[in-house]
Amino acid sequence: MSLILSAGYLVSAILFKGPVFYISFAAGGITVGAFILSLINNYTKASVHLAVATAFVTTIGILYGFNIFIFIFWIIPLTLWARHYLKKHTILQMIIGILVGLFVTLGTLFISRMFL
Repeated sequence: MSLILSAGYLVSAILFKGPVFYISFAAGGITVGAFILSLINNYTKASVHLAVATAFVTTIGILYGFNIFIFIFWIIPLTLWARHYLKKHTILQMIIGILVGLFVTLGTLFISRMFL
């Protein structure tokens, strides 16, 4: 359901280029990330928690600089530890979540720089 809602928002924001046009890139990243994770989760249970945490930390680091990145980086290992401690994911599933969050965020920010 969230995939459908974010895709609908993305299409309408891009078509109408309204005041929330910049947010449409975030919606695009969420849509792509949800789609990729849903494909991966047909084979293994990738950590969505780590994908979101990594996407958040990466975005804040790119937008606000290295000092802020270092300040909030602890979110990723803390989330990794919690998911492993609760035995919800294997190491490979957590690494997949981190990589999906990282590459979707970098791709989204790269594409958004071409249009803005």
